[in-house]
Amino acid sequence: MAKRGRIYRRTKKDPITGERVEVGPYKVQLWINGRDHRQSSHSEKREVAEKLLTKLLAAKDAGTLTDATTKPLRFKDLQAAIELEYRLKQNKSLDRMQDAFQALGTTFEGSKTNAITKQRLKEYVTERLEAGKAPATVLYELRMLRYAFKLVELPCPPLPTIEVNNVRRNFFEPHEFQTMVKHLPVYLRPVMTAAFLMGWRTQSELLPLQWKHVDFNSGVITLPTGSTKNGEGRAYPFGKFPELVALFHARWQEREDLQRARGIVIPWVFFRVEKTAVKPIKSYTTAWNNARIKAGLSDRWVHDFRRCGARSLRQAGVEESVAMGLLGQKTPSMYRRYDIVDLKDLTVGVEKLAAFHAHQAGLRDNYGTVTPLPIPTKKENHG
Repeated sequence: MAKRGRIYRRTKKDPITGERVEVGPYKVQLWINGRDHRQSSHSEKREVAEKLLTKLLAAKDAGTLTDATTKPLRFKDLQAAIELEYRLKQNKSLDRMQDAFQALGTTFEGSKTNAITKQRLKEYVTERLEAGKAPATVLYELRMLRYAFKLVELPCPPLPTIEVNNVRRNFFEPHEFQTMVKHLPVYLRPVMTAAFLMGWRTQSELLPLQWKHVDFNSGVITLPTGSTKNGEGRAYPFGKFPELVALFHARWQEREDLQRARGIVIPWVFFRVEKTAVKPIKSYTTAWNNARIKAGLSDRWVHDFRRCGARSLRQAGVEESVAMGLLGQKTPSMYRRYDIVDLKDLTVGVEKLAAFHAHQAGLRDNYGTVTPLPIPTKKENHG
């Protein structure tokens, strides 16, 4: 009977007992056209290796398994597979994924996939964290690697555990925002005000906003499908928000004045005016960093406006599902990451609780008589 295949593990001698013990991941062995082929399952679970062997034998029986198809892939093949996937799906985070693989490449460039082991990943994580990289950044890099393994249909080695605490903390109180705005360049003040009031993403949703998306008659701003981070369209009925109505009317009037004066067409809602041109706002990093330092708010970021929006919606009593729709959050858990409860909110909560107990000042007995709440005496407290 011809050999079909087998599953095995490497063995080594135990220094204490002297017996040989199995170590490392399970491997599969089969024969292709009479030639011995071995491949790691990258797992210490036998059932993973059994599935791999079954898959290889099925491909062999179908005539699709050759030496070429079982040739070990390399890190560059993983990168090529995930880049192709991102481009086909037109993922907006392509640049971020490429940055992740550039970081991974400093360690794994030129490596075969079966050489990317759990131990090497642990060493990679240690080096990245010691270099000062945020745990969330390193975890994202590992997840991109795992996704690439999935795309090439290879088992990914176990990923090291990384503790990440990325709950959003900072937000602006109204007086802090007013202080911040005073130190921003004039052209940035309208868009940052809109971000503070609406809670929309500044870089990807407000800066690209054009007048064709703003309908003054219906009082609605519409983002078309594919223009947002999650790819879904969104509507914001700003006509019911006087501050926003005033802001967008001011932007419209400035745009009209510039178009008449310069004989040009300005499609953007938010723009910057230069001596020879009117341009969309592409970047604000330097201006923002300078402003937050001058305002004494060095720990504040533009993304904090998302938290401001979520918090304001909750404090205004807006239903969670409606708030998620306005902010563009797909899941309640994502919304709650931005919905910050601070000490002021807790104080209000305790005040409401105290008022409740003041109203319920006593307990009624079976006869309808109000009985005072039992408060222990000093003697009872101390025995």
